[in-house]
Amino acid sequence: MRVGFYLVKDRPRRVRTFMRAARWWRQQCYGDEVRMFAFAEGQDVLAVLEDFPDDSLEQVAFFCHGISYALGRPGRLGFDVRPKRYSPPEICAHTELAEVLARKMKQGGLVSLCACLCSRSPRWRIRQLFGRILDPWSPQSYKDGGDASFSSRLCRTIDRIGKRVQVRGHVAAGHTINLALLRQHEGDEAVGRALFQMVHGTGTKPTLRLRRQWNRIVRGRLAARWLLGLCEVDDVRRTLQR
Repeated sequence: MRVGFYLVKDRPRRVRTFMRAARWWRQQCYGDEVRMFAFAEGQDVLAVLEDFPDDSLEQVAFFCHGISYALGRPGRLGFDVRPKRYSPPEICAHTELAEVLARKMKQGGLVSLCACLCSRSPRWRIRQLFGRILDPWSPQSYKDGGDASFSSRLCRTIDRIGKRVQVRGHVAAGHTINLALLRQHEGDEAVGRALFQMVHGTGTKPTLRLRRQWNRIVRGRLAARWLLGLCEVDDVRRTLQR
């Protein structure tokens, strides 16, 4: 069973973007049972997940806004890693989401965060708040990292509860599923593995040729397929070698 959530409490154009991405994912899951749900607040997500049996979900995907420390609409609704006293009452703690996912997901399941910046370390939060997003190809994007990000904290909290899962998310800001720079967290690892380095090897620098190749081939549907668990690293590597 795969479950997806898309945000509906936003501008109509943004909502259509989330819905299109969610529908495309459902179409690609040939033969698998996929259920889609709209959500406006974090409590909506928790209520839906509680209706599923324990250890029954292979994947949970979110199509919404994000930032390095929050999922949903940062500062307004969704899930946040900051203490509750600093957040509006409509926002749920990331630990609440982790507790439910740990009960409902299968061992080795996948959480796909199709939301901006969820796998980038929050040390760049000030620049994000003032609209000064770092260069997408900065070392913080294509290298392993993402410590203390929303993805990292969610994954580590689930692991401490007793369930090992993978959490994949975006490193930069942009389209819901078409960004080429992605990162994966697994188990209790504070630092996540960047897709670029998993494909090209640790220490590989993104030369102009590699950047152009990556943006031409990976950016778009191939990146979306990996983010949503429809292909693996070897598939991306083989496609680049053709």
